[in-house]
Amino acid sequence: MRQFIEQMSQAMPLARKNDLEQALVMVNEAFNALLYDESDEPIELDAIMIKCIDDARRITELVVALPEIEDTDYINDTLEDALNAIEAYLQDEIEAEQFWEYVIELAKLVHYLRAVAKYLADNGMNLGTDPDPSASIALDAEGNISLYGRLAEDGMSMEKANELQQQFVNSLANENTSATQLINLAGQLLTGQRFEEAIKVYEGVIIRFPNETAQCLNSIGACYYYLGEYETAIEYYMKALEAGEVLERVDYNVWESCDALIKATDNRNEKMKWKYFYEENFPDGEQTIEL
Repeated sequence: MRQFIEQMSQAMPLARKNDLEQALVMVNEAFNALLYDESDEPIELDAIMIKCIDDARRITELVVALPEIEDTDYINDTLEDALNAIEAYLQDEIEAEQFWEYVIELAKLVHYLRAVAKYLADNGMNLGTDPDPSASIALDAEGNISLYGRLAEDGMSMEKANELQQQFVNSLANENTSATQLINLAGQLLTGQRFEEAIKVYEGVIIRFPNETAQCLNSIGACYYYLGEYETAIEYYMKALEAGEVLERVDYNVWESCDALIKATDNRNEKMKWKYFYEENFPDGEQTIEL
């Protein structure tokens, strides 16, 4: 308990200095010290402890607001549950045992985010250092990391594209190559606007790593969207949804393609077709279609 409080006292000043990556490291270490403490020291939920836990929540909120982190229901729900648990415990609406369940979920999210920060650092993209990063990462409740590239304004040269494709071919021959490494290569082609090449790479990843099918189908859909082939993009997005891609992500992508198809025609029947398609497939969707 004492170590948790000491480390959290160092984390908040780092966050105030916008050194969020190091603050995240401190929060993760603090939670590790708290949850895996083998001493017999009792943990008291006094005012200092509650404040430290709330500080951990607030620092986590700052981290997930960074452009490298995708906004997901898992992240939002975990942070909201933590805040509600703190308020409920202070008002004697929940017992300590239930309160700790939410704290553990917050600690798990922090642990996952620490893994994201390390992954970005290993790939030369330190967390919180670029206001317009070339990639962002989405997390799910199991800690799975999905990398999403952002388009470069000037695209990518043929030489660079060929280099990446050769890396991909070499990686396929290496049994130790991970799915994440291959998807990262494909993402670089996508962000470099080499959409046809990216599609081939994503198709190769699906063959070798069937568990990555949903993410790759969604990314193939993005490639077709940027190629202006919106109907094909929608087909792949819907296949991605069937394969298990996150509903909210597919919702937005399909809406975006439907909106593009509506804006591309003056035919009202065609406009209505895509409006109804979106609304029928995503009745609880967060987007709206305007004709």
